[in-house]
Amino acid sequence: MHEKAKDYEEQILVNDLETYGEDDSIIAIDRNNLGLAWYMLGQYEKAIGYLENSMVNILKTYGEDHPNVITGLANLAEAWRELGHHKKSIGYLEQALASGLNIYGEDHPYVATLRNNLGIAFFEKGQYKQAHEYLEQALASDLKSYGEDHPASAIRRNNLGAFWYTLGRYDKAIGYFEQALASDLNTYGEDHPSVAREHNNLGLAWYKLGQYKKAIENLDKALVSNLKTYGEDHSEVAKVRNNQGLAWNKLGQYDKAIGCFEQALASGLNIYGEDHPHVATLRNNLGIAFFENGQYKQAREYFEKALAGNLKIYGEDHPKVALNRNNLANLWLELGRYGVAIDYLEKVLAANLKAYGEEHPSVALARNNLGGALYKKGLHEQAREYFEKALAGNLKTYQEDHTDVTIIRNNLAEAWKELRLHEKP
Repeated sequence: MHEKAKDYEEQILVNDLETYGEDDSIIAIDRNNLGLAWYMLGQYEKAIGYLENSMVNILKTYGEDHPNVITGLANLAEAWRELGHHKKSIGYLEQALASGLNIYGEDHPYVATLRNNLGIAFFEKGQYKQAHEYLEQALASDLKSYGEDHPASAIRRNNLGAFWYTLGRYDKAIGYFEQALASDLNTYGEDHPSVAREHNNLGLAWYKLGQYKKAIENLDKALVSNLKTYGEDHSEVAKVRNNQGLAWNKLGQYDKAIGCFEQALASGLNIYGEDHPHVATLRNNLGIAFFENGQYKQAREYFEKALAGNLKIYGEDHPKVALNRNNLANLWLELGRYGVAIDYLEKVLAANLKAYGEEHPSVALARNNLGGALYKKGLHEQAREYFEKALAGNLKTYQEDHTDVTIIRNNLAEAWKELRLHEKP
């Protein structure tokens, strides 16, 4: 479907170039649309090429403060975000917000959307204070514009729920997701994509709290709704099936989990083809289910396919590539191949440092995992160093009683215990 859309947009651009020439405003629109088509195919670098060319035309035609300029900047920001270039993404969004404020003023829905997107970009960069500020501003603005029970207000609450979810505050996340769900049920009734989205997000939050039956209950509702809306081969259906697989996996129902992941992957391949980020994610998760079921050969096959796919899309230094390598490291640890695991985990840490800088939970997690592998290999002093750095990093992000902080403290205590046991008298 997306491939056909891309071919269609390419033909339009060719035809319009012959008719209008290079510097017509319609060419800017065509290039923007072709960039978005490449974006939908997961070909983000190609998308950026067309979107940047489109921006040149748009700026020539309209100058700085024009709605088309804001749209172009926002699209570029989204493509750079997908590539993990959060600084560039934030730069484009800040330009878009400045233009939006000049054109529309403070309390306008489009300005709220730009603030929301900036909040998401800061959030993904690990700058949580700025992220929270922009997400709250977006919600306040839309509540002023629309009131409580409006789809825009529900979206903002949903995003704040996602913010707290990622920070591990699942209770707060559930509060926002439930408010968003109540609002959208009032607006749409049960069978609507927005309602399905909230059921899906609630399912994930309950999953994180270890309430797997509640998770499955919400995910089942999301799936029923999405199948009614979209039919079988749709990204939202694949996403919910993927999440069901995660929940069944935690309940130890590996056959059910593998079934969900296989259905999701089959849909993903039909929708996107081989080389797409979503397909890589589905392969990764199917690998996890096989791994949990002790089927290491199949697990390795899917992990390696996921890694190859993401390397093709993103290159070496991207968080998704790091995640695939982390899972391969876990596999080799399970098989007792500690040296191979450590090689993967060193690459994971290097990639996450490049993507996020020092003070980010993903960097702390990478250090903890590398420390764990070194500990298993008997390199307790090196393990201790990584655990200490991981703990220092997480204490900058999380409170003392956060699960990740507790886990790393326990690992550090074990490393010290081994070092004391082997101290010379």
